[in-house]
Amino acid sequence: MRRGVTIVEIMMVLILMTLVLGALYRIFSSAQRGAQEVMSNQIINDDVLRLVNKITDDLREANFIDEHLPPTFNDETQARNFAVLDPKNQLMFNKVKYDFTKDPATLAPDQVNYTQLRVVYSVKKMDPGQATGPYALFRETLPFDDRRKAVPADKTKVEVMNNIDHLVFYRLKNPRAPRHGNLYLHLRMTRLDRAGPTTEKFTVDITTSVKERGGEPE
Repeated sequence: MRRGVTIVEIMMVLILMTLVLGALYRIFSSAQRGAQEVMSNQIINDDVLRLVNKITDDLREANFIDEHLPPTFNDETQARNFAVLDPKNQLMFNKVKYDFTKDPATLAPDQVNYTQLRVVYSVKKMDPGQATGPYALFRETLPFDDRRKAVPADKTKVEVMNNIDHLVFYRLKNPRAPRHGNLYLHLRMTRLDRAGPTTEKFTVDITTSVKERGGEPE
């Protein structure tokens, strides 16, 4: 004689299935959050890398960098105390484009066989009402004609990146300092994720340098 399935057994099976499905759901949700966290962190890493590459590539194309912007410090301690909103926290350099089709002998006394593009990176508060950051980075360009006269009508200013925690430009003049004679960039950005029950925080803090080269054309 075959015994039927009781209600108690059915309930036990349902409870076990509920527990198993609940555990699987928690594992899946945890894995999904982990994947989202990795992707979000990778995004901010990529953003920082693109910004650093853009600035360093810009500098490598520069023919000369302003001797006062950014400022020069004796050591890293002074540089770490350099405020983001200091008026001197700017990066200024010029790119020179020569026109070798022009015969120097045919040029006017005030004329040269090149034009220039002045580039300035500056940092501003995103919200003027805030005492500090977050900050936004701007890139401003001003062309000069072949008579070394500025062309204000062609001046441009664009926002390169925002939500920056910290960004300063500086030089070190201590000959015993590592990478002496280089131009430095210290950047920090933080991502806050409030989607979950707690606030996740991921910070990228990077210091890089570029060797100065070139000089102002004669």
